[in-house]
Amino acid sequence: DVVCDLGFGDGALLCGIIKLAECTGCGCELNSGLVASARALAVSSGLSQGAAVLTESSIARYMLSADFRRATVIICFLVPTQLEALAPSFKAAMDAGTRIVTQLYPIPGMTHLRCLDRGAILQGRKRRTDPFAGISEVEALAALRRDDLARQEEEYFPDQGQAYLYSHGP
Repeated sequence: DVVCDLGFGDGALLCGIIKLAECTGCGCELNSGLVASARALAVSSGLSQGAAVLTESSIARYMLSADFRRATVIICFLVPTQLEALAPSFKAAMDAGTRIVTQLYPIPGMTHLRCLDRGAILQGRKRRTDPFAGISEVEALAALRRDDLARQEEEYFPDQGQAYLYSHGP
């Protein structure tokens, strides 16, 4: 898989996914300081050269790039107006077989295949204030079995609200 993060911020999530899933990744971020931090994180995380292509660009311009067209999975944490504006591009990507995961908000006008919200699992447990805190422990996470990764997913997603999966397949 090639995972694309639209608006990757400091790159922690994307670098963690690349490391854990042993895939490649790409993405865009408008803030040049965050792009520099993400590139430094990719190097310090031991990602091979080219495993993470991190670009300073607007989302609209980036979605016209060859890097974006290579994506098999798109992840994004955008607000509804941004998602609605990008819906035609998302539909075209899905027609090409790309899966899309949005965090917190669904894409207006599109039907999601699944919605993940495991908030009930954390009842009575202290919630994380920093949803990316576990990403710095990428080496330890990489050693976990798949079952343990599913448990980690259950602990991660509730702090950020629901996640919506869009795909033409299962």
